[in-house]
Amino acid sequence: MKEFKDRLSWLEHRRAGVGASDCPSIMGESPYSTILDTYNSKINLAEEKEPSYVMELGNKLEPIARCRYELINDADFPAVNFVHASKSHYRCSLDGYNVELNKAIEIKYCGRNFSETCPDKYKAQVQYQYAITNCDFLDLVQINNMNEINIIPIDRDNEYITRLLDKVDWFWDCVVNKKLQEIIEAVPVKVKKPRRKKGEVNG
Repeated sequence: MKEFKDRLSWLEHRRAGVGASDCPSIMGESPYSTILDTYNSKINLAEEKEPSYVMELGNKLEPIARCRYELINDADFPAVNFVHASKSHYRCSLDGYNVELNKAIEIKYCGRNFSETCPDKYKAQVQYQYAITNCDFLDLVQINNMNEINIIPIDRDNEYITRLLDKVDWFWDCVVNKKLQEIIEAVPVKVKKPRRKKGEVNG
């Protein structure tokens, strides 16, 4: 586990490896960024974006969600940072981790509505956390705009983790060796549906 003295040192740590929040874009599952965006952030071609309103709100609500989760579970879950013992580019920041239970939590602000299951856009993130920490249990903790929390237990998916780590290793090799063309070719192509002409109907 690793600690940082300020945000700048944390950002430098993020650029020096692949974090859990990088994984959805690497797997092509992020609605917010592409693998090229993440590549550019690692080689310092992209400026650090200012946090959006939703991100800032999520950061402010995170301690509340953690506190409520700790009260429910009668256990402490401090935020911690992990670096893999043998592959130093594997790293992640956990919103909460309990050593005795070997259990991790990922906290997400969800607006008004809770989810019944883990949204697909978070799958790569939480499965990477399983892989890097080797924790036994992991919960996705949602907090809504009423400061209520919803707990979704996440099962470990070893088949998915194998594919994920292979993709992360390939991505990091591209970063280290500046293989921009391979990254560009991996960006998902969005196919635009043709617009129907006025009066035209389907088939």
